[in-house]
Amino acid sequence: MGNATDTGLLLSPAQAQKTKTALLLYSVFHINLAFSSIPKSHYSLILDRCYWPLLDIAIRMAIPFGFEASGYSLEQLEKTDASFIKALKTAWQQEQIEFVGAGYTQSILPLCPARVNRENLRIGHDVYQSLLGQKPVTAYINEQTYASGLVDLFLDAGYRQLFMEYNNPARFHAYPTETRYQPQQILNPDGSRSITVLWNDSIAFQKLQRLMHEEISQDDYLAYLSGHGKPGENRGIAFYGSDAEVIDYHPGRLDAAYHPPKDAPDLQRLVAVLDVIQHDDRYSWATPKAFAQTVDPTVKPIRLESPEYPLPCKKQAKYNPTRWAVSGRDDAMLNTSCYRRFYDMVALESLTRKPLDDALWRKLLEKWGSDFRTHTTDEKTQLLRQTAASLEEKIAAQFPVKQTDAMAMMFWNPNASAYDGFVCVEVQFPHGVLHGYPGLAAHVALQAFQIEEMDRYQDGSVRWVKALLQVALPAQAETILTWECGEKPSQAQSKVTMTQTPFDATIQTEAVTLKLIPKRGGAIASLQFNHLDTKPWVGTIAHGAFDDIHLGADFYSGHFILAAKDGDKATDLVPGQLQLPENLDAYPIRVPVRIGVNTPMGSLWKTLYIYRHEPRLDLLYHFRFQDIAPSSCRVGMMTVLPDAFDHDTLAYTTVNGGVMPERFLLKGHHVTHDEPVSVTVSAQHGLGATEGWVAIEDKDKRMVLRTYPQAAYAMPMVHYEETTPGYFLRLLPSIGELDDTSHTLRRGHHQVMFTWEGQHAAEPMAVFQPPVSLSANVTILPI
Repeated sequence: MGNATDTGLLLSPAQAQKTKTALLLYSVFHINLAFSSIPKSHYSLILDRCYWPLLDIAIRMAIPFGFEASGYSLEQLEKTDASFIKALKTAWQQEQIEFVGAGYTQSILPLCPARVNRENLRIGHDVYQSLLGQKPVTAYINEQTYASGLVDLFLDAGYRQLFMEYNNPARFHAYPTETRYQPQQILNPDGSRSITVLWNDSIAFQKLQRLMHEEISQDDYLAYLSGHGKPGENRGIAFYGSDAEVIDYHPGRLDAAYHPPKDAPDLQRLVAVLDVIQHDDRYSWATPKAFAQTVDPTVKPIRLESPEYPLPCKKQAKYNPTRWAVSGRDDAMLNTSCYRRFYDMVALESLTRKPLDDALWRKLLEKWGSDFRTHTTDEKTQLLRQTAASLEEKIAAQFPVKQTDAMAMMFWNPNASAYDGFVCVEVQFPHGVLHGYPGLAAHVALQAFQIEEMDRYQDGSVRWVKALLQVALPAQAETILTWECGEKPSQAQSKVTMTQTPFDATIQTEAVTLKLIPKRGGAIASLQFNHLDTKPWVGTIAHGAFDDIHLGADFYSGHFILAAKDGDKATDLVPGQLQLPENLDAYPIRVPVRIGVNTPMGSLWKTLYIYRHEPRLDLLYHFRFQDIAPSSCRVGMMTVLPDAFDHDTLAYTTVNGGVMPERFLLKGHHVTHDEPVSVTVSAQHGLGATEGWVAIEDKDKRMVLRTYPQAAYAMPMVHYEETTPGYFLRLLPSIGELDDTSHTLRRGHHQVMFTWEGQHAAEPMAVFQPPVSLSANVTILPI
């Protein structure tokens, strides 16, 4: 049948004669069999107690409910009770209900790369077409977590309107009152396209849930609902837009299985209030799609996102994107694994030059599902492990590792354009193969290289090396570089100088001037990119720099702060001894500076790689944790110096699940992503940064923080406030936060890597997939 048609009942037959000024009520009941705390053994129970009764109510009472389910949930429903799928399909075809789409799995789209999101929407549509006979045109935003970059993806997938919460975007936008009650047009990042949004309302659906659970009376609920109507005004409101499973099942409890309440009390209270509404001329029913068609095309499009809240989310403040990024059962580790497999799949597709099997995408999408990231039960965790293992095995079976010559390294550039940049490799050599100092034979793709670490067998032959290569790899092609016995590097072409005082140490190359504070664990006092500016952009803001006593502290850069659930706190802002290499000439690309510190929660070695010719600093943190249950762990924090950027054009920019960058001007705003919501929720917000970067910029220059999510996922947070003098601005990457879902234990080794890079504002943001090793003995490391 193709896409759902534009026909359909705006009003049900019983309501067709009501006045045009009735309050239109529409709904979306969210069906989710992947729910984190629902065991598979309860699927039939939920069908009988929740899904079948709701569908029956919609048909019997002629109320055109909206029902939404992921493709994955539909497949599980079809396996459990195919007759329900048939009934749902028939009801949709007969326009008794509207089916609302979402994708194949309930992943948090602003936290996933655009390609992953496109596949999610595509495969979801395939399932909808296969099981229901048509494709929906209304989409439910997963977990009601939105980013403007998603607009293009939904439009390209064939969706015409989105169902998204009103309450949280309204906190940061001065919308006119009537905006809440009318469909609106919302914009993509550059304003070139728009899509209709019809509002979900968290307070409205929570009120109905409280009524069904007998926490408020029917009179209280109806008084609330009637308060949204206005005589003479055409208004609409979502009377429900949340989980169907909370009706007479209540996820997380066993009562429904062992001691089910008689006569389905939640449904009884729902039917009773619907019956009252049915006979009240102040109300009319509409499908979501039909209400969306009342949008006024002359009204100026709006935005949901803001600097304070770039990823609008659902309900109260504890529900924010950190919940699925860096909380849960070690979400940071799970997201790292997802990115790693995604990069593998992109490389595999380019190598084979044909589309990947949907079975791979389905497994990756299942792994990226939100319900593996919250109150995930042991049963669901075991399912996740099986899914992850199956995906890894399927990729490995198809991935060609061609090169077996221990003296050769074969690389594949999966990008559609040349890869001009750096590759860090770790190479294992068989005993006795390579003697002397490792070198690389000349090659047109090799611009420079340096040996950073090396180990030898007892006879002196090379066991393994870590090397950094500067390369120019042709697009989607193989490149082979060959090891040989070389000579130790002679004097480097550019000079590195180091000066020390009792309070700081300064290392200067041609491109970078870095000042460190050894007494504070090598925290960065200032970082200057010599070819871009005559003053530093980031560093330490000293105690007393601001007039406001609220900011009366030292604010460092390049450090970490870890808070544990038991109240203990650790940081690397303690004295340490800087270690520079004895032979600086051995490092023609970047110079490593190391410092180690010990804390009660474990030890840390931090390496700062200072580039000779590039405006760039790499930061590597190697932790050895001692059984820590973190409540917050922010690593590699960047503090912007107050006079570094033009205040009027100061902004942060990143990509949140879409294709286009999203830019947020900061002047006049107050952004506190890093501050706690309560004693049990350690952060307010964070960025998707799904291409692995976030930038601080003005009209002239740009400071880029690059993360490496395929190596160690981190969620960047922004803190910005205006003060005297100037402003206070920080980026704070987090690898762990606390909320009601947190269940993470840190034990043993953990490495996190960041790059700080200076650019002119006019430079395009170059984003590449990392090259792939096709040699069995070569591992590519994060830079």
